[in-house]
Amino acid sequence: IESFGAMAVSLSDASGAKLNLAPAKTATIRIPVSTRSSAATLSPTIPLFYVSEQTGRWVEEGTATLMGTAPNQYYEGVVSHFSVWNADQVYDSVVVSGCVNDEKGLQAAGVTVQSDGISYSGVSSATTDARGQFTLRIKKSGTATVGGFLSNKITNEVAAGPNASDFVLTPCLQLTTLAN
Repeated sequence: IESFGAMAVSLSDASGAKLNLAPAKTATIRIPVSTRSSAATLSPTIPLFYVSEQTGRWVEEGTATLMGTAPNQYYEGVVSHFSVWNADQVYDSVVVSGCVNDEKGLQAAGVTVQSDGISYSGVSSATTDARGQFTLRIKKSGTATVGGFLSNKITNEVAAGPNASDFVLTPCLQLTTLAN
């Protein structure tokens, strides 16, 4: 999903007990538009997503309307509970495959590899398998940075895309140890 703004709504009483809306009650929220969003990509209405506490996954619920005047725009929508809310749209994606090597040139397992959109607001991540291989998704025809980390080590960061179909990053990303 491509994010155009997000907010976390968490309320508690004086004793620290979590508060939420009563059944069948709603609240209006205003999500500031991300500073990475360009006016040309802003939709007049956009789906709202929240993180399910049970599954840890994004769930679509409701819509929000673009309000305000640039640069002070926001998405306004009605919600039935308080949690983390995003103004997002699902985008077409392509698969980026690649590999990570350690400092000796050997395949590196267990490395977290992440993408961060350059031409869009979105991230994805994957973990390398036993052969140091990974696959993750980026926006179709978009550009993103791809890099990784493992404990006190990081990889180089490379630009990926734009591509209209799945592709492979070459050469492998290279892990290096961070200086103390």
